[in-house]
Amino acid sequence: MQVDTPTAVPMANPTAGGGALSLDDYLNAHPPPAPKIKTAPPPSQSKQPPPPKSIPVPVAPKAVGARSSKHTIKLHEKYQALAISQPKFIFEGSSVEGWWGKIVFENLLDANRSAHDDQGLNLPHKVTLRENGHVELAEQDAFSSKQEVKEKLSEGALAVLEELEAKGKVVKMLKRKKGKDSTPVEGQAPIKKDEPTVNYIGQLLEFQRSTNSPQPTYNDYQVGSGFSCLATIEGYPESFGSLEPPYFSNKKAARQQAARCAVEYFQTAGLWPETYTDAGGIKKRKATSNNNSSNNNNSSGSDSTTPIPLNPDAAASPGGSSYAQRVAQLAITLGLPTPQYNFSSVPEAPGLLTASCVFKNSAHAGPIGEVRHIRGRKKAKEECARLTLEYLIGVKEQRMTFAQKMMAGVTGGEAAESVGLGQPVGGDAEVEAGLMRSNGMNGAGSNKGKERASAAAPFGFDGTASGTDEDEMDFEDAVEFPTQH
Repeated sequence: MQVDTPTAVPMANPTAGGGALSLDDYLNAHPPPAPKIKTAPPPSQSKQPPPPKSIPVPVAPKAVGARSSKHTIKLHEKYQALAISQPKFIFEGSSVEGWWGKIVFENLLDANRSAHDDQGLNLPHKVTLRENGHVELAEQDAFSSKQEVKEKLSEGALAVLEELEAKGKVVKMLKRKKGKDSTPVEGQAPIKKDEPTVNYIGQLLEFQRSTNSPQPTYNDYQVGSGFSCLATIEGYPESFGSLEPPYFSNKKAARQQAARCAVEYFQTAGLWPETYTDAGGIKKRKATSNNNSSNNNNSSGSDSTTPIPLNPDAAASPGGSSYAQRVAQLAITLGLPTPQYNFSSVPEAPGLLTASCVFKNSAHAGPIGEVRHIRGRKKAKEECARLTLEYLIGVKEQRMTFAQKMMAGVTGGEAAESVGLGQPVGGDAEVEAGLMRSNGMNGAGSNKGKERASAAAPFGFDGTASGTDEDEMDFEDAVEFPTQH
């Protein structure tokens, strides 16, 4: 049996085919490059081993300063307990060179003391006792902040106060109870409960009311933890009381002291009532009335008027009233509106005022009583009111004169004053009854009386009085109003 073998593929001749090489021949002709062998670098270029890690050293806190308010608080409590004024801290320096300063207690010691009084005091050399009573403590060392300087000064000042207190130079002021006398208490025993007390504020209040004078004004002042007071009364240039030590622990005690000074002033001047006692009050003085004298002058038919004092201080006397008040009262009597005062000034006269009075919507509108170049609003008003009062008194007299002439011969003419002033006298029934009782009640007499009564009304005139009697007169000729000032 014959094995069938595949026919071999004819191979091309490399020489005959144009120079083509087989793969084996090519690899033999071009062997692959030998692999590179890694060699160790030179010793100089080799990497150094990393240094071992350092162990962290713990950071300890560094002292840069101390801050405390221990002595500052103690000093504050000390001068409050002694009831003395708050000390002043004075600082010098800067944040670059440091801070220093001093502490000053004002009026701590008696200004009238002698050099012998200061002996025996164990005080540091940094303390200076001034002649005016001031006590100073200086600190020249530099500190990093003002607070440190203040704490250091407070420590030294606390020791100074304790030394002065131990030597009796600074006495603790005892606190007073309410209602007790306002005399300052220094190192004394408390006032006994059964000791009588004096209410100077109430006494001054009753005295001012009895004289129709303005009430005092109490101005309170605080000095540290103490209080003082000044009482001012309108019309008196000086104040009553003092701002100098000793001071008081409460405002009421300070006001009592100011009122006490005012009471003693009035007693020294002889203005205080001699019959006054602490157990009783002061009765109000009765204002003197000039009604009787004015009625007598009116009934006699004289043209004289009540003299008006030209001194402005006379209106402010005890028991009297100001010109402005008298003008307001007389305006009501005459049926005029409330007076109004106008004030003006010019740049050429600074501080000087021009004042005038007006009665709006009336026959006497004004301006009345004009005054010029008066210093002070109150003084200008009083001077204007004085002239206005003279004018109104003239108006009143003119009305009274005309009313008396018109009511002459008429029974019931005693009411002429009220009619002339514009006041009702009981209505038409009373007027009619007075006319019926007149002599001519039947006929012309009755009509004549009615015409005269109607002509006497102050606001109902139409120019002339009606009637045919020979006594009738023209209204404008009968009434001459005074010239306005």
